[in-house]
This record gives sequence, structure tokens and C-alpha cells, in this order.
Amino acid sequence: MKKISIVCVYNDLNQYNKLCESLEKQTVVCELVGIDNRGHRFLSNSEAFNSVINSINTEFVVFCHQDIIFPNEHSLELFLNDMEKINESDLIGSAGVTFRTSGIVSNLKNKPDSDFVGRRRLNQIEETNVLDECLFGGRTSRFKKRLFDEKLCDGWHLYAVDQCIYNYIRGDKVFISPVTMYHASAGIPKKDFFDNFNRMCKRYHKDIKFIRTCTWESYTNWFSRSLNWLEWNIFKILKGIK
Repeated sequence: MKKISIVCVYNDLNQYNKLCESLEKQTVVCELVGIDNRGHRFLSNSEAFNSVINSINTEFVVFCHQDIIFPNEHSLELFLNDMEKINESDLIGSAGVTFRTSGIVSNLKNKPDSDFVGRRRLNQIEETNVLDECLFGGRTSRFKKRLFDEKLCDGWHLYAVDQCIYNYIRGDKVFISPVTMYHASAGIPKKDFFDNFNRMCKRYHKDIKFIRTCTWESYTNWFSRSLNWLEWNIFKILKGIK
């Protein structure tokens, strides 16, 4: 019986096929749930994931980007081993940050011959506060109890961050796995990301004073949110973002 499902929303068939090819080589057989969004059926990851979560019957589920590749035949097996170490309400992913110190912690690479992504490597499963959206998951029962927030995360960003903050407020845990994965993209955030981030700070300002993601950070009070918006507009001009 399969123990793990991989859920991926894709709009680039070439990238998705590379993910599929890497999964076919794994020592662990998974249930692959590919959500074809080339016709723009879904307006957000949250909406797409929620459309399939109740039909998933495996014990564990992983949500991943279309440009993830499992680099060797044992990658999924090792990640599954780490998933089995965490509690039902916990989350685990491939990259993350803490609220205490800046810098991404991960064993991710953009490609085989590239440097590792982030500030620090890890040798074993490690607790953190927030995960990157590229690859994360946990027990399926946990996601059936707490679906993705389609109103707060109404686009393609921060849906994993929201799940992590939910855990943080409840006192549940979030972990990073040391298993190396390849993640092809390292995009610059755009306006919809910052709109979403400011909305998230506003939503949780009574519960948490500071939010750091793998891309941006801010205190959640009104003044800091306003300053964060100013910083974003300066960043946008400097980077030529429209």
C-alpha cells in the first residue's frame, strides 16, 4: 500500500514531466496527484490543493512545485523517513527560516552543479518556524482538519507560511528535512506577493509580533506594515518590478 501522495499544481508540462521522471526512479512508490492548471481553472494554490485533499487516502502528503526534482532514487524514501518522525499536527519541508535569526536553512540546490541555497546546511531533521512553499507536507489527516485558506492566500504565495503560523500559534511544530532536493527556480517576488504578505501581517498582528518568510520579513503592527509597504515600493523601483 502506498504511504505517501505528491500533490503538484502545474502549468508547464515540460517541468512537470521532469518531476514525474524523477518520481518514477524512487525506491518508494507514491500516489502522484497532478493538477493541470494550464487552462487557469484555479486562481490559487489553496483552491487547487483543497479541491483534492479529501480524496487523498495515503497516510502522508507532500505539496510541491512543478520544478522540484528528486535527485536520486532514495530521496523520497529518506524524506518519508523524516516525515514518520514528526507528530500528526506537525509540518516538514525542504527549506525554512526561524523568527530568531535571518537566512534560509536548507539542503536545496537549483541544479546538480550549483551551490546549496541559503545561509546554512543541516545534517539532521531540525525545528524551524516557517517553510518555503517549494516542498512541504505532513500527515494527510492534519491537512484534512486544517484546509488551505483560500481567502487569505488567494494567489500563488504564502500558503505554506500560513499553515506554519497556524502551527506556531497552536504550539505545534515545524521541521526542515536534510534531504537534498533540486528546485529550479529562484524568482523575485512581485506585487501580489507583497499584497498577500501585508494582508497576512494584518490578519495575525494580534497573535504574532513578527513574521519572517524565506523572501521577506516584517513586524506585524500597523506602523511596520506601512513601512514594509514603503520598502517594497523602493525595492520594486530598484529591481524594475512591474
